[in-house]
Amino acid sequence: MVLFKIVNGYGDGTFLPANKVTRAELSKMLVIAMGKESQVEAAKKKYLDSVYALKRAIKIAIKVYENRKLINDRFKKGLMNIVKEDVYNDTRRV
Repeated sequence: MVLFKIVNGYGDGTFLPANKVTRAELSKMLVIAMGKESQVEAAKKKYLDSVYALKRAIKIAIKVYENRKLINDRFKKGLMNIVKEDVYNDTRRV
């Protein structure tokens, strides 16, 4: 496997062939042996992009919630005046 560059040791430069293989290590070996690294990298990028998009959406939702809460609190405290929807008066202060 070393000859075919399927196994090359750990990131710190050590090579421990007597160690038991983990599921992650076996998965990586199989991916390399089948020549599917590019597909795995593409899937990983797609996954990370979707995670990033989800994190952004959650942050936006939190901001919307916080802003809505802030506006509601200000209305309750009378810091903002509400104009009734059924009455149009462009001279009223908001």
